[in-house]
Amino acid sequence: MFRKHLVSAILSFCGFTLFAQVDQRGSVTLYDSGNTPLAGVQVTAYGAPATDTDQNGSFVLRFPDRKPGMTAYTDLYKKGYEIVNRDEVTQFVLSQKASLKAVMAPIGTVESVKMEYYGIASENYSKKYSAAMHEINDLYSARIIDVKQRRAKLDSLNRESEIYWEKLEYYADKFARINPDDVAGVDKMALEAVRRGNLEGAVRIYEDARVVEQALAKLEANKGLEEDVQALAQSLQRYSDLCAIVGGWECRDKSIEIKKKIAELFPDDFYKVKDYIATLSIYDDDVLMWHDRLVELASDDFELADAVHGKGEFMRKKGRYMEAIELYSSSIDISAKYDDFLPSLYSMLQALISSIYVLEVLGQNEEVLEQGQLALDILDEVDIEEFDIFRLSVANFMVNTYFSMKEWKKFEDMSAFRYDLMKKIEAYGFVEMDEMDAECTRLTDKMRLATVSGDLEAMYDYNEQLLKLIEVLFKKDPDLYVSTYISMLEVKYQNEINENPSKFLSIAEGYERFVRDEMLPNLGYVDRNKVMYNVEYLYVWYYQKHSMFEESYPHVIKMNEYADVLEDMDLYNNCYAVIMSRCKNVEMLVRMQDDALKDAVLELESLYAYVKNMHGFSDTTAESDIAIGYYMSGEYEMALEYLEMVRKERESTLKEFPDNFELKANLSSTYNNIAGCLSGLRKDREALAAMKKAIDILSDLYILRPTSYGTNYFQYLGNAVSLAYWAGNKRQAEKYIEVLTELGKDLASRGKTFKSLPYAAKLIKYDYLLATGQNVKTSDYKDVLRYVPGTLSNDWLLVNLIRWRKANGSLMDR
Repeated sequence: MFRKHLVSAILSFCGFTLFAQVDQRGSVTLYDSGNTPLAGVQVTAYGAPATDTDQNGSFVLRFPDRKPGMTAYTDLYKKGYEIVNRDEVTQFVLSQKASLKAVMAPIGTVESVKMEYYGIASENYSKKYSAAMHEINDLYSARIIDVKQRRAKLDSLNRESEIYWEKLEYYADKFARINPDDVAGVDKMALEAVRRGNLEGAVRIYEDARVVEQALAKLEANKGLEEDVQALAQSLQRYSDLCAIVGGWECRDKSIEIKKKIAELFPDDFYKVKDYIATLSIYDDDVLMWHDRLVELASDDFELADAVHGKGEFMRKKGRYMEAIELYSSSIDISAKYDDFLPSLYSMLQALISSIYVLEVLGQNEEVLEQGQLALDILDEVDIEEFDIFRLSVANFMVNTYFSMKEWKKFEDMSAFRYDLMKKIEAYGFVEMDEMDAECTRLTDKMRLATVSGDLEAMYDYNEQLLKLIEVLFKKDPDLYVSTYISMLEVKYQNEINENPSKFLSIAEGYERFVRDEMLPNLGYVDRNKVMYNVEYLYVWYYQKHSMFEESYPHVIKMNEYADVLEDMDLYNNCYAVIMSRCKNVEMLVRMQDDALKDAVLELESLYAYVKNMHGFSDTTAESDIAIGYYMSGEYEMALEYLEMVRKERESTLKEFPDNFELKANLSSTYNNIAGCLSGLRKDREALAAMKKAIDILSDLYILRPTSYGTNYFQYLGNAVSLAYWAGNKRQAEKYIEVLTELGKDLASRGKTFKSLPYAAKLIKYDYLLATGQNVKTSDYKDVLRYVPGTLSNDWLLVNLIRWRKANGSLMDR
């Protein structure tokens, strides 16, 4: 429908330069039907009166003011049908000799076939990737390669994977647009092999036929035979696309080499050069040169705006954001020269939305809102339903930006606007959208707001409503809705556990059974790992919330095993899960005082820097754990840099939502860590002041939830005793000992999880009395001085104090 509007607008507003008339012949057939002609198709084109196909599917477009070699900008329309070979039709170059051969199919055919190819290719590559990963790990386990060589090989494999998954949908779509009726010989045999799932076999068919060498030789020798030349080039392009969906560096190199040769053989063909560029990634050395070449090749402002926008996309992916914005601006200016008609507006809006995306990545929120409002104002002047897709894109950016800026009223208003827009789009059906998507989005926004505000009751209520909708959607399309479904399930089961903590194991095991029985059979390899990661996270969340850290360790290890797969195969969509698993690993190693901590922290910092730079991801938990790593290695200044970022972010959010208890607890942890760093720098008074802030926060939280916050409260009081001693504040130290002792008794009365804490309090008091020269009866403390680790459950804090004491002589020694 949009294409009809687009071409009509072009015909209405464009002026033409006088050329000799071109009569362009063409035909339309039905996809995979034995070349059955399709009658009654409306054919429109830039510079020619509209026409219809006859009973033989034939048509003639008469261009009174065009000449051969110019792009026709052709479009086809028949109700209930879609164009299959879209690129060949829209990019067709006028010719007195060549015929425009178009293919159409019932709407939905291309998407269905695309998903078929996507599934075949992704399964094939996943097996290849897994084999390569095992090979690297086996080499490392056998000591054939060291840790640096392993990292280099893994980095290369991950870069290969990133390139592959980024391009796979593009190539699956290209294969879906190959009409089986139009292939013969080697191409037909290769396509049949692909559809059987034998991708490597399809590659061998081309290799055995030496199709590249023969086709290139003919292309170089027969440039005058237009249709034959184009057919040979198309065959090579199919072989190149096949190599791309097989994946791996070797096949990718073949794909690029073939496309590059085609581009060199047709140096003036805008679309063949563009096709070659689409094969490249930001890691290829000469890609920028080819983008510049494409800009030079543009024969009109439509192609020029497209080429400049494409170069901007390259700059964005390279992280050269300001250059990207400049190029988007140029593309907008070029498009605006013809702002009276819709294709130019379409191009302009594409560039504007790309610019908004970059501004969002840069955190330039005011500019995002300014340009977003500009786009909405422009769209208000266009009464065409199809442009609502642009409105929805802009609304998505603005909703997220208002949320980031903590502009809650505007966030709610824009969320309501987006909801109404989605309902409108649902109604006219231009874009496939489930009738529940709008309601799911609305509830998600409300749940986000309730979560950040600390209104847990409302959050759980919205989650319950969402889960009912998502469950239905998941059954319809598991791949699309799996992430949302498991995140909603996780919140549901957390709530059940909060309400029935004594039934934790039965609830968690029930969740795990449900996942294994009802979800895993419907999911692919990556999604299975994603779901099982969430199962393990639920165990970790519960055990650590109740200070049962040793019980959480086996689940932390499993979490990281599942996260390994997510990092290796789909890091882009699983940043949070992968980062969180690495954080839990660091926290575990800190408590265990394991020698592997240093490497774990370096891995976390490297990974965090990567996803922050490439994906705009940030997380205060990761920054806190990186700071702990620097603290444990004695690099206190570096640790403080991270902690100050965390403190500012958490305090800022807490001003907006002062009743968010979890955020308060996290802020107290930040102050505790800041105190530790300041103490390491011998700034004892400042350290004690920071620790006092941590304790003040937790003393209030403890009253509300003793078992949730008790262990941290106890630990911070113990730290405060040492800090007060080092700062020379004896009165404060003894006050903290008094509170610590009573707290240990209170917690011990609440269950066996806390039975070791009175022992820890006694040990701290004993060493303090010794350090200050006070009278101490050792016999009164023999139970704790002779304590055997493991005697009481969950004694990690006491055991760590004993280790520290043995290493340093006293808990009051630094």
